[in-house]
Amino acid sequence: MPRRKATTRERILDSLRRRGPCTVTELARRFHVSTMCVRLQLAALVEEGFVRAEETRPSRGRPARVFALTSAARCCFPDRSGPLALAILAEVEAVAGRQVVVRALERRARRLADAWRAELEGKSDAEKVRILAHIRDGEGYLAEAEPRGGKTPDLVERHCPISGLADRWPEVCRIEEDMFRRALGASVARKEHMLTGGSCCRYRLNGEV
Repeated sequence: MPRRKATTRERILDSLRRRGPCTVTELARRFHVSTMCVRLQLAALVEEGFVRAEETRPSRGRPARVFALTSAARCCFPDRSGPLALAILAEVEAVAGRQVVVRALERRARRLADAWRAELEGKSDAEKVRILAHIRDGEGYLAEAEPRGGKTPDLVERHCPISGLADRWPEVCRIEEDMFRRALGASVARKEHMLTGGSCCRYRLNGEV
């Protein structure tokens, strides 16, 4: 299968990563496109937070405006840390056994839950769910607090960035449910589960129907 041709946006991001800050003119010449095309792409990347504009003051001539990647642009490039983490956990399991991996996942979950619980302290259940959904959304779970007609909203996650981990160690799903109980200080029931064919992972507080 022929390799897909990179878009101008992708080439700009790759160029800024490999060669550092560039001007609009430099990028336009590099890719043989108009400066207007480059400006439009950069404007979108700046708005999304992946690129920032900087003013440079050369020893001669007028100040130049250059564009550089922000730390948020890391998500635009391939990340092999997930497969590496899975490989390391598999090695730990081979050496020390499955329960060691599960205990390590449980310890991490308790540490996260305790940090979240401190942040949620004093809030209503509905506020806790909204804040936790915001935290999880930032971690890549496409999470939201879904309203339920005056009742406490459901915590809904429509993507699982650790699905590879859950496939290998399904205990992680039980661990996450326990983590939410600990963080929210309430009973939590999973009403829908992506790993078993659901369209999302849905969590409901306090046994509400």
